[in-house]
Amino acid sequence: MLAHVVLANSAGRTDCPGKFADTAVPRMIQLLIEHGATSQSAVAKIAGGASMFGASGPFKIGAANTEAVLAALAKAGIRVAAQHVGEQKGRRITLDCTTGNLAIEVAGAPSIVI
Repeated sequence: MLAHVVLANSAGRTDCPGKFADTAVPRMIQLLIEHGATSQSAVAKIAGGASMFGASGPFKIGAANTEAVLAALAKAGIRVAAQHVGEQKGRRITLDCTTGNLAIEVAGAPSIVI
């Protein structure tokens, strides 16, 4: 399963649960459980959280998103198997749902798989 988290906090919004870290993680866990998974058997891989608007200043959205996702996963007891977060360039990712491999492309860098 994959969520593209845009902001850390939904501020009570319920219309787009996959858009916010505080609602995306619990919703994905709920869907996995509905399909027979357990939170004990689940693992997460996360990518993103780039500082797209510079490394300093008030718009550290990527870092806030990363922190919120990690907190939600920890609260649910889900282990983070791998992560590729931070830096200042955006990423393109491809999730292979069969293998669980997450391919990550960053401009100017070799592709990696986590």
